[in-house]
Amino acid sequence: MNINHSKVLFIVANANCLGGTEIVAFNLLQELNNIGISCRLLSIIPYKGDNPLVISFTNREYQLWSRKNKLLLNKLLGDQLSDSILQNLIVNKAKEICADWIVNHTYDFVAAIPTNSTLSTAQVFNWSIKGYEESITQIISRKGGLTKFFSTISFNLIKRRWHQAFTRFNKLILLTDAAREEIKEVSPSVQLSQLITIPNPLMRDADSLQVSTLQTNNLVFVGRLSHEKGVMRLLRIWEYVHIRLPQCTLNIYGDGDAKREMLEYIIHHNLPRIQFKGFNTNIEQIYTQSDLLMLTSETEGFGMVIIEAMYYGVPCISFDCPVSPKEIIRDAGVIIPCFDEMQYADEVIRLMTNQPRLQNLQQKCIIRARDFFKSKVIKTWKELIISSR
Repeated sequence: MNINHSKVLFIVANANCLGGTEIVAFNLLQELNNIGISCRLLSIIPYKGDNPLVISFTNREYQLWSRKNKLLLNKLLGDQLSDSILQNLIVNKAKEICADWIVNHTYDFVAAIPTNSTLSTAQVFNWSIKGYEESITQIISRKGGLTKFFSTISFNLIKRRWHQAFTRFNKLILLTDAAREEIKEVSPSVQLSQLITIPNPLMRDADSLQVSTLQTNNLVFVGRLSHEKGVMRLLRIWEYVHIRLPQCTLNIYGDGDAKREMLEYIIHHNLPRIQFKGFNTNIEQIYTQSDLLMLTSETEGFGMVIIEAMYYGVPCISFDCPVSPKEIIRDAGVIIPCFDEMQYADEVIRLMTNQPRLQNLQQKCIIRARDFFKSKVIKTWKELIISSR
């Protein structure tokens, strides 16, 4: 296949939202177009931006799908009715741009992708499958009465349809090799030939000219403030750490539903030297002013914050949660057994009081970050797209 004739349709739920999945999709979109592979990004929710590479459902198309998606009968059928409409709409959009490939980035749509068409199809697993599904199960568990009962039945059907759909894709794109075990566990019929590991790209191709001095006495958390990110665990760890490291500050970047609970905990336990920084797109500013990245998640599909921190010479400490941190960090940081908060806290203290060790980890970080440079990652994407099915 001539590379200039390859056309790819990426799919996300909402291109107006700039979460981790959307940012990666936009980055891939731009870089693949730069090397001559024509790509477009389909937003299911109507797009309000001005990026010419983005197409979206019209308001009418979106409402057609959305109304069906909300019906109780649809939920009791495991989203079969709404997925049928979504599939037809996606096929029409793919035909409009004469796509050769459909690449879905949104897990919720996995059963709606037209895998029975003449198009090549790929599903990107941006999350840990089990972690994502467990987060939905926890939301359902907080409901009451019949709502909880019917939601549980519905979600079990949806999960079954998701797992069955895996086998119909040409390629299943995993962000780490460790994710292979998980996907085989939830869908044993998946073939090894379907699996390919392509990490998310670090949008750099040369070492940073600025790295952390490792002398700022700042520890940092970057991410969504939600329970699956382990934010309450973060505070419990800090409750112990700050006693031994009174000169240090914990800077928290991000926002989310758990922020109010975090603030209440901080006040109740009188925790000092915690600063909420909100969103900050200047990652160089964040990491060059930090000595250690604290990752406390229940699960991580990849963890862009890890490779971004490593690029600026900031080591990471993380629990050995599924599916990615251990594989990404390797020897450029510290991995703690899940979820030993005291061991985690003790290790933070040891790191922050051992400058030679921290500096040694920094050098390993810089080297490890090179494995995710965009040219390497885009090369793998190019090979996938121009290959035959």
